[in-house]
Amino acid sequence: MRRKRRKAMKTALLCLFFGLAAVRSDQQGRNSRFLSHTPLLALPPVGTIAIGPHSHSLPPIGIHSPRFSIQTFQDPHYVEVQKKKLVPIPAEDLIDEEWKTFKMTYAKVYPTSEIESFRKEVFIENRAKIAKFNQEYSQGKRNFVQQLNPFGDLLHHEFTQLLNGFNRSTLPRVNVPTPTTFIPSANVALPATVDWRQVGAVTPVKSQGSCASCWAFAAAGALEGHWFRKTGQLVDVSEQNLIDCTKSYGNDGCMGGLVDPAFQYIRANGGVDGEESYPYESRDDQQCRFKSENVVAECTGYVDIAEA
Repeated sequence: MRRKRRKAMKTALLCLFFGLAAVRSDQQGRNSRFLSHTPLLALPPVGTIAIGPHSHSLPPIGIHSPRFSIQTFQDPHYVEVQKKKLVPIPAEDLIDEEWKTFKMTYAKVYPTSEIESFRKEVFIENRAKIAKFNQEYSQGKRNFVQQLNPFGDLLHHEFTQLLNGFNRSTLPRVNVPTPTTFIPSANVALPATVDWRQVGAVTPVKSQGSCASCWAFAAAGALEGHWFRKTGQLVDVSEQNLIDCTKSYGNDGCMGGLVDPAFQYIRANGGVDGEESYPYESRDDQQCRFKSENVVAECTGYVDIAEA
């Protein structure tokens, strides 16, 4: 399973902290270079892989690739195990294989062996915390699961410095309409909750990278959902199209923005391109490359809803 939980779209700046939970680390008990305390979930000295109802193994951790695909680590020994018996495999070997898969998936290259050793220790601790979290999910204590992502080798403070440094006070002032209060009809019985993922209205988890373009992802996600409700088709809206082409509307690319100018642009432009023709680059130094023949969705209007 993978986390697809989406927060409600707001006109205020939204920062999507994909991977934050996966890399949250307690800074106590750790010096500036090396981890010095035992991970929250201690890994057993020996892991086992087997086919059968009584097999035991290290908790499987999926690896979330930067865009849509999910690559789950499978130990090479697994396919060789055809009999219902336990085949002991050292836990260290399993971790080494996962570490190699992680580096290959995200093209991780470290300047020295010392730095790589440190990053591997961070990776192991983050993996243990994810396994503990997912174990709590299986016990009904959590309502979603976690997976490794590109930030799995970062400490928490490194993650926040890399991705949470946007200063909203530097955002240019844009024309934001007065929010409208939603008043449901008295004759309509509304469900307590709705999970749009279950009906196919939500695209998979995306990554904005080290670019404060959360506003573009928020706008794209909102449009994708409403386009699905209107047409029954789930499209993948290009966030890069919005980053490159809404600066004249008041947004500032990787320095931040709001969803209102994005919707204003889409409405005036006659639509927005799709991810396939206009892929995400996590940068804002390119000219607008919109092509009308690649439009995947349109916006004829929008309304801001007041925060609850």
